[in-house]
This record gives sequence, C-alpha cells and structure tokens, in this order.
Amino acid sequence: MMDAYGPLARYVAAATLALTAGTGLTVTLVARDGSGNGSTATTSALRSAPMVGAGDVTVGRVVSTGDRPLKLAVSVDYWVPDGHYRLAALDGNGDAKAVGVLEVSGGRGTWSGRATPVDRPVAVQLVDQAGNVVCRGQLA
Repeated sequence: MMDAYGPLARYVAAATLALTAGTGLTVTLVARDGSGNGSTATTSALRSAPMVGAGDVTVGRVVSTGDRPLKLAVSVDYWVPDGHYRLAALDGNGDAKAVGVLEVSGGRGTWSGRATPVDRPVAVQLVDQAGNVVCRGQLA
C-alpha cells in the first residue's frame, strides 16, 4: 500500500531539521557568555537572519544577541566550499571589520564569538581568501 503523505512527510521532516539546526545555534549562543556560565540574555534580544550566497541561495544562518559587546553565531551548511573564511561584521556605514575565522569542512562550519570591533553590526559576511564575499546575513 502506497503512503499518500510520503512526500509531505519528507518536506515536514526537512523543515523540522532546518529549524532544529537553527535552534541549536541559538541555544549555543545564549548559553555561552565567555566564562562558561549561562547567559542572562533573553530570546527577545536575539536577532536571526539567513546567510545568503550567490543566486540568493540560503547557505546558513547568523544569530546575534543584544549584549554589549554583541555576541554572534554563524553557521553554514550548504554550497560553501571547504576552506578558511574571514568573518566580517559591517557597521551602519558599510565598513567591514574582521571578527573571526570560520572553517568549513565537509560543507559545514560554525563560529561564535564577540563582534568587538563593531558596536552594532547591520550585516555579517563570509569572505574567501581572494577577498570575495561568499555569503552575507543582513541583521538590520
């Protein structure tokens, strides 16, 4: 007997997996405060945006807190070649400041830390060794 809900069930499972991955990233970000202790940040202070690459393809996610200095968590898991990428935060004037290095291995990579050089970043971008922006997450 053929299951009429098979394709729908697969789409629901894929969506659930995507949401779970994003939630895990958020929990990781909120749980870390640099000292190993839990943070008091509330979910209302969190901002989240897709990391969008060439062809408007969503390749990952960026999450930020309202803390000072602001904390960021970035994950990529789709269409980003393996390698080391510079992670830059952009201020309201469009000036980019390096905040870390994200390593992609097996098509996946994560980074979390503080956006110390930029007080209120409006975007985060992943930049390859040649200086090309691979993907960008618009926070504001």
